[in-house]
Amino acid sequence: MGLQDKLGRVFGIAASQWGLITSAQAVREGLSRNALSSLTRNGVLERVRMGVYRVSAAPRDAFTEAKAAWLSLAPETDARERIAHPGADYVLSRDVAALLHGIAGVHARPNRGYVFSCAGLRKVNARDIFFIDRALNERDIVIAEGMPVTSRDRTIADLRTSDDRAATRPRRRVRPAATQNPGKRKPRERVATDRHGAHITDHEGKEAIRALLTEMRCFEGLRRTEIDALCGAIRPRAEYFKSGDIIMRMGEVLNDLLLLESGTVFSRMDYAAGGREDISSLYAPPAFVEPEIALSSKRTLRTSLAGGRDGRLYRIALSDLDSLPTDTRLILHRNLTSFVCDSAIRYANRTDILSRHNTDERIIGYFNLQRERQRTHAIRIDMNQAQLARYLSVTRASLTDTLNRMRRRGEIDYVCTRTDMRITLERDPHVRP
Repeated sequence: MGLQDKLGRVFGIAASQWGLITSAQAVREGLSRNALSSLTRNGVLERVRMGVYRVSAAPRDAFTEAKAAWLSLAPETDARERIAHPGADYVLSRDVAALLHGIAGVHARPNRGYVFSCAGLRKVNARDIFFIDRALNERDIVIAEGMPVTSRDRTIADLRTSDDRAATRPRRRVRPAATQNPGKRKPRERVATDRHGAHITDHEGKEAIRALLTEMRCFEGLRRTEIDALCGAIRPRAEYFKSGDIIMRMGEVLNDLLLLESGTVFSRMDYAAGGREDISSLYAPPAFVEPEIALSSKRTLRTSLAGGRDGRLYRIALSDLDSLPTDTRLILHRNLTSFVCDSAIRYANRTDILSRHNTDERIIGYFNLQRERQRTHAIRIDMNQAQLARYLSVTRASLTDTLNRMRRRGEIDYVCTRTDMRITLERDPHVRP
């Protein structure tokens, strides 16, 4: 059997498994592990987790990581064979099951991992997979997104009990809390807090707000007296955040205009439990964060907002703007509408980049877009390498490999720091066969 025939069989299996294939299935079809590594380096496949790969051209959704975790538990068996007997398989439970059922009030918590129900303890190496030792009735199991999942009633009952000790990772020995080394504990996900909590009332704070409003394109057309009146009408609250802090979570209601003064903020899609996130947009000062959500009728965040670089933002209550004169409100509405249009263009550009089939095309498309936007060959990206990989929906390994190949070809030179990347385009990059 030739390589093309083997690839055809492997891609056929992946087509029935949401574009995912396990290394055990690929080896079973005659494809060597070296061939898998070569396909990954060339951008045909992307490694989702240990032993599970995704076809780069296949669509990715919010539960891709959950599906990969489920496939990794029985890597040699095809998904269609496993769902034929869901009672004897691993049943997705707890948080991810709640997200699949759309149960309100449940947010993805990446540090909790994936919880599966099964009869008898299992041995796994993954640190983000846990088990509940129990046998479920058929009425407690449904098929959602092609995976066995606890039913809605069973999931709600599990969340009410919320006994985390029932979910175990059998292979890892957990020491008592008193004997654990505090220095090795994984830090909890930080949530940004309003450090001072009070409204800005001092003269220095008011002057900082006035200077920030004057710089922003949103307030173009306002006279100085109108800006002074605006500063007198609003009561902004300062909020400090650090890199990685959660400013607002997906599903929360945004009743304020978020005015970014310093640092950067990411709008990210949090995937179910163990999947970290994909970055959908980046905000750099001075800018309003998610203005289209604040101006919509529902005002419900479709993504989470997280700190990229340490900084500060101001919250301006939308109700404070009601007391402004009609002419001022019309100018603000017109300018904010232009911000919404810019957001639509930004999302359209990202959709165009993500529609590219491999890592090389996505990186080159993004660099060309930044070159046109910044009007220079020495572009600056306010993301580090890991964040750029999440923004482009590629693995960090494939991003690094592609950047190094482009550097060896003399197309780019780049410098990466913990907060940003500086790319110098030596000549127009293009995709090599």
